[in-house]
Amino acid sequence: MFIIIIAIYALIIFIELPTLLKENEVKKSILYLFFILIPIIIDVLLSINIQIPSPSNGIKKVVFMIIGRH
Repeated sequence: MFIIIIAIYALIIFIELPTLLKENEVKKSILYLFFILIPIIIDVLLSINIQIPSPSNGIKKVVFMIIGRH
């Protein structure tokens, strides 16, 4: 499963990235790679059965700190 995930993301990158580089969009290319790297890491971790904590608890804490409720 790990190999399939990497192959699919590699295919997506090899299709999209040359278009951005041809248009001299270096900043967009770096941003694109950064944002595609996040789901790659998450998908690989999930494929090898590593539990990823939910970000909802952290988000709740931040929202409650902003609005002042507990």
